[in-house]
Amino acid sequence: MDGLSAARWARWLRVPPSGRGTRLGSVPFLIYSVLRLAVLVICAVVLFQLGMRGWLMVGASLLLALGVSYAALRGPRVKAAEYLAARRARREGGHRFSDTQEEDFASEDAQIDAARATGTLTADSPSEDEAQPQQ
Repeated sequence: MDGLSAARWARWLRVPPSGRGTRLGSVPFLIYSVLRLAVLVICAVVLFQLGMRGWLMVGASLLLALGVSYAALRGPRVKAAEYLAARRARREGGHRFSDTQEEDFASEDAQIDAARATGTLTADSPSEDEAQPQQ
């Protein structure tokens, strides 16, 4: 892996220079959803062990998991709500992609503009996809 691709890989994972943090930690909604599913499964297993079967077990475990996740998962729920609110505000502000992607797009646009300015790339130049026939 060369230096450029390693830097892009680290940036995609959002790994700071210290090596802490990953992309998974940046998606609290996913973490909250997984925790809620885990609470649901645990409630279903407990009710199954207590002798409850069928649709009654499913309904009771859903209601029990709803109460348990509301009471026990307040922190992840708040983080997920803040994440979704920030994401919505960002999209309403005109930003469709992440900061990293926006920087990559701007860099690519600058390279294309520089190539056009030097005359190595014109507006009539075929793209790589058009230059190579499909097989």
